[in-house]
Amino acid sequence: MFSTISSLKSAYRQLQSAHAPYDLDKIRKADKAVVAELERVSELKRSYRKILDVVSLGQSEQRSEAPTQIGDDKKEVTSKTYVGRFNNFQDEIDKKNAELNNLRDLLAQATAKNEKLERRMKRSEHKLPKDPLNNPPKDLSPTPQLLEHVLLRASEASRGFAKLLMSFMQVAQWDLNAAANSIVPNINYAKSADKKFAFESYVNHRMLSGFENENFHVNAAESTAIDPEKTPQQCFKEFHELRSADVLDVITSDPQGNFAKYCLHRFLDIVHQRMEESFFGNLEHRDQVSAGIHPKSQFYQDFLKLAKAMWILHRLAYSFLPKARIFQVQRGTGFSPLYMDNVTRLSETDMNNSNATWEVAFTVVPGLRVDKTIIKCQVYVVAAPVSDS
Repeated sequence: MFSTISSLKSAYRQLQSAHAPYDLDKIRKADKAVVAELERVSELKRSYRKILDVVSLGQSEQRSEAPTQIGDDKKEVTSKTYVGRFNNFQDEIDKKNAELNNLRDLLAQATAKNEKLERRMKRSEHKLPKDPLNNPPKDLSPTPQLLEHVLLRASEASRGFAKLLMSFMQVAQWDLNAAANSIVPNINYAKSADKKFAFESYVNHRMLSGFENENFHVNAAESTAIDPEKTPQQCFKEFHELRSADVLDVITSDPQGNFAKYCLHRFLDIVHQRMEESFFGNLEHRDQVSAGIHPKSQFYQDFLKLAKAMWILHRLAYSFLPKARIFQVQRGTGFSPLYMDNVTRLSETDMNNSNATWEVAFTVVPGLRVDKTIIKCQVYVVAAPVSDS
């Protein structure tokens, strides 16, 4: 009985752990395990009741017969001891039943929560735009919708690496306020947490610098004679090959290629000498990168994921004819929802209802122009200063 209850507890713990992080397959398996253990407990309870019925029947028969042999008193004492033990066992059963009922209630709550999460996930799936890179058609071609999706993935990668930089800065006891101010000075942030957008802007600016050049200016010997018809086809082919490839395989198989050089150059740009020394207490990354060697550290592996996202964005932008062009908004420009998205939670309705005039403090994620299509840039907005006149 105790073993079964322990197994039931273990199964319920597995059910709980399957919710964080949310894993539908694990939840279903854990749910089946809990139900199986509940059935085992019920079977034990039925077996115990059968034993009680047999004991009660034996006691009734014993009371109906007159004692005819010496030793009946001893049998009666033994019987009382046996019944007493069963009563104790009944108390334990009652406790376990109460615990079992409690677990059933918890299971019902978890199941209800699970169903609610499933419904929410289904609603979210309907709202999310379809990923054009999931089971792409054989005739997949460059489109503004595909470019917008790849830009979104690149911005997610830059956001993740910006958070990584900030975590290293905190461990190294940097003054994050001073660091954010050195990136974009004199910004009146609505919330202290909004300084994260300055670091994200820093990552994007460093990684996308030189976007207007076919190879990010990483190849000093690149040819000035470019076939305008061949370039888009070649770039789209490179986009296809790299997006599904392992980044380490790419840089090791072609260490002198433009992408490998881009990774080396951009790492030195984004992680400057003082930053690396404060993070790691040495300059081993910088020494290896300067020698053309890609470090094996997890920090550099995380950087490579960012570099890949930015490079395939660039390859796709150059797959158009004419090529897609990057743009960002200067500080002090009035906010326009036609080609800008505000990164804060302040909605467009709130901004319209406010008496303030909103202007751009800095660009977080640049936008793109593809022929007549504009893919909005993401900006951090602040209230414009009120004129004294």
